[in-house]
Amino acid sequence: MGRRAVREGRTGELVVVGEAEQTSYVAHLGGPEAFGELMWAEARRRGWLRAREARCWGMGRPGYGTWRGCTLESLQLVDWYHAVEHLGVATRLLHGSSLPTT
Repeated sequence: MGRRAVREGRTGELVVVGEAEQTSYVAHLGGPEAFGELMWAEARRRGWLRAREARCWGMGRPGYGTWRGCTLESLQLVDWYHAVEHLGVATRLLHGSSLPTT
């Protein structure tokens, strides 16, 4: 990942941001296992084992297709939609079912 310095809009402070240098995507309409296979085939094609840094992007469910194969050294990310969904479940578990659901 490349990095460059930019001025922050409100404060004018110089901050370093990262930029993806090479990006690829896979998509699958169906179950998680087939998607996981597609994702790991792309990761192998891109040289996953030789990478200095690795990021796994998934739904935040251990054992779900997209998380399989992530190493402990990988930065594991959850998309916004699923992060909010998981926080909602945790909130309802902590505070009871009297809270509204989405």
